[in-house]
Amino acid sequence: MLLGSMNNPKENLFEEITRITDMGFDFIDLTLEYPGALPEVLMQQKKDVLDALSTSKLKVVGHCPWFLSLAHPYDSVRDASIKELKECIRAAAVFGADKVGIHPDTRATLYDSRGTYLSRLATAVMELNKEANDNGMVLLMEPYTDDFLNADELAQLFHAASSARLTLDIGHANIILPESKGIDLMLDKFKHKLYHMHLSDNHGEKDEHIGLGKGAIDWEKTIKKIKSVGYDGTITLEVFSGKADLEGSKLIARELWQKF
Repeated sequence: MLLGSMNNPKENLFEEITRITDMGFDFIDLTLEYPGALPEVLMQQKKDVLDALSTSKLKVVGHCPWFLSLAHPYDSVRDASIKELKECIRAAAVFGADKVGIHPDTRATLYDSRGTYLSRLATAVMELNKEANDNGMVLLMEPYTDDFLNADELAQLFHAASSARLTLDIGHANIILPESKGIDLMLDKFKHKLYHMHLSDNHGEKDEHIGLGKGAIDWEKTIKKIKSVGYDGTITLEVFSGKADLEGSKLIARELWQKF
């Protein structure tokens, strides 16, 4: 198991690389977002970024913006979103990522027809999956809640883009169904697609991104379940409630991983 942390795109990337290294993480979840980590910004600093990553010895996982609209009903907006995501994918490859994550469209509720939304989303995912594969990477899908993409619909996307894999966000899964039911559902249904994970805690109602042990998730049960499906890959701690919580979450995750 490798533990990583996201860079804050509002902060200086070089300082974020230093922070993540000094905290003892194994990789950076390179978040290619406005304002400070746009692909074009980082590409202008390509040599310096590559040097910093090489010095840090951090591995890299690519993370595309969550707010771009893959299935927007206006073609011009959708096409622009896909174009930006392709730039993110190419930049992630340049900086050494072997996998890169995207998210379902958060505007699913704009559609009267769920089928139209899913069709447009599937077309975009297939296009982005090809882009990732052409750049030597695995494309990861990170579902949120059933409003945007439920488990059966996610399975349809994986059928359309068969080489794509899953980023399972445990915080998101805890919102789908309480008391570990959503977590168990996603792990059982998609264990063969699991290729990356995000850990953070919440109280089952919204995506709080708080430290492990600060919400309602049973982490002993969750880590045991993750290991029971055979997962032993990259895990990003998506904890945004302060450095102390992030540090504490890292210790909890490593301790429980060793325990089970």
